[in-house]
Amino acid sequence: MITAAIICEYNPFHNGHLYQIERIKKELSADRIICIMSGDFVQRGEPAVLSKQIRTRMALECGADLVLLLPVAFATSAADNFAHAGVSILNRLGVVDYLCFGAECDEEATLVALSKKLSAITPKNPDLKALLKDGMTFARAREALIPEAGDILDKPNNILALEYLCALNRLCSNIKPYIIKRSGAGYNDEELTSDGNIQSATALRKVMAAEGVAGLKGYIPDKALEPVPAGQFLFPGDLDTPLLDALLREDDLSLFTDVSKDLAERIKNNLSEYNGFEAFAEQLKTKNFTRARINRALLHILLNIREDSEHLKELSDTLTHVRVLGFKKDSKDILKDIKTKGSIVPVTKIPDIYDDADPVQKRMLDSELYASTLYDRLLSLKFDIRIPQEYSKPCVMI
Repeated sequence: MITAAIICEYNPFHNGHLYQIERIKKELSADRIICIMSGDFVQRGEPAVLSKQIRTRMALECGADLVLLLPVAFATSAADNFAHAGVSILNRLGVVDYLCFGAECDEEATLVALSKKLSAITPKNPDLKALLKDGMTFARAREALIPEAGDILDKPNNILALEYLCALNRLCSNIKPYIIKRSGAGYNDEELTSDGNIQSATALRKVMAAEGVAGLKGYIPDKALEPVPAGQFLFPGDLDTPLLDALLREDDLSLFTDVSKDLAERIKNNLSEYNGFEAFAEQLKTKNFTRARINRALLHILLNIREDSEHLKELSDTLTHVRVLGFKKDSKDILKDIKTKGSIVPVTKIPDIYDDADPVQKRMLDSELYASTLYDRLLSLKFDIRIPQEYSKPCVMI
């Protein structure tokens, strides 16, 4: 039995994601597909446009067999930690044969060779340190050290693909990579393009803000559209007030993940001009601080995430459990296989394991609960709807 895995956000699930799943099933003859998915907040430093339960159902309706949660500390981290945590969890499930991901470049040998060069550039590298000291961002510094890879490192999906390959190598994993060339619109395209029915998630979120569910017709599979509530979406602007409260409340912002002393000072110095999450993030942007980095830093302040970013990889390797968000009833044997073969435990009811968790695991669980509760309360207040407490929500089953 062949099991393939995808590390994803599905923010929202769209035709490009369905294309990927269908190709995996056809080309790998995959019997089962496991998705490990970001929760209510995502890697670009924003709230997910739809809740994790709705996005789980979308994935299951369109071909996934099991959806697991990527904890918020990793889901909102930089690409290397995001990728390492996802690969680390999948590696310890004991059942995954392939990790499948998209890239603008689908030449596996080229990407594997480049990933080995990237892996050799550690934070202790003196040339890297010098470039960072001169004010260059980490991503640009790595590009400068491997100039022949500039065209590849300029593409967002290539960057994440390389981090997956680095993580597989770092963990000595037996999981095989399977690369699918990205089709349709570009990852960061903000407008709908003429490239057919596969559009970027960025453009689709913009459509959702302007037109609601109706604007998604044709770009999201019909099965995935069914569980989407009309108009009940969250966007970065919904964080405007709670973020300001968090920024005013905290004295030392450098205690939070991805917030350096310099960035903390810049935030404090500009706080009197705060005009909402997105406007403030744009105002803080410099050649040293990219917009993505600032988004994540502000989100970590809001969510009270204080994990040391340099040790997030080690932390992800110590996780004892992984939360199950949903599964297909006719694929439930996959959970039995994981419990038999894996070294990490899939859990459907967090209260059942909380009391016996060690302090590190409890801190991670508390962080996840805080993030989910904030997301739900924002959704509840915005749309005047009742949302049950996080740990009383049932696992999604279809």
